[in-house]
Amino acid sequence: MDALSSNRPFPLCYPLTEFVQCQALTPLTWRIRGLSIIIFIMIRFILFVSTVQSILFVGHWFLYKTLVRFLGLGNPTPPLAFRLVMLLLSISLIATSFLAFHFSNPLVRFLYTGAASWLGIFYLLILVSILCWIFYGLSQLFHFFLDRKIVMEILIGIALMASLYGFINA
Repeated sequence: MDALSSNRPFPLCYPLTEFVQCQALTPLTWRIRGLSIIIFIMIRFILFVSTVQSILFVGHWFLYKTLVRFLGLGNPTPPLAFRLVMLLLSISLIATSFLAFHFSNPLVRFLYTGAASWLGIFYLLILVSILCWIFYGLSQLFHFFLDRKIVMEILIGIALMASLYGFINA
């Protein structure tokens, strides 16, 4: 006998769990492995946000390491201010998204616009970083001299011009 044709008062609740008896088929009383559906959705949302934030952290770490390596920032150690700026930029989009969800004022809109703009610039800078590592690897493979700092500066200039072009046409 399947769950739909049983003589139980609320047959759809029992296949989800045998530990919790549902009183009615409303979203607040649905149970999934003993958790309410609201808690289940909140857990999935937290996992999604933490995944996105982790990707942003890794991307900013990669950009940070590339800038330090190719531009020679911080001989022998990078400045603390540069590290803090990269950290704040990596959390800026998620933080301002939460702020924009709860508040609507000019300051929050300005911060959100800045964070979204940084994400666009960041995307192009990640592409620049990948290209720099490819050029560096090829120069090492074929034994020709390539000034890493000049290549990085040229590619960053192209990326910033492309970003400016995108901002103007947005």
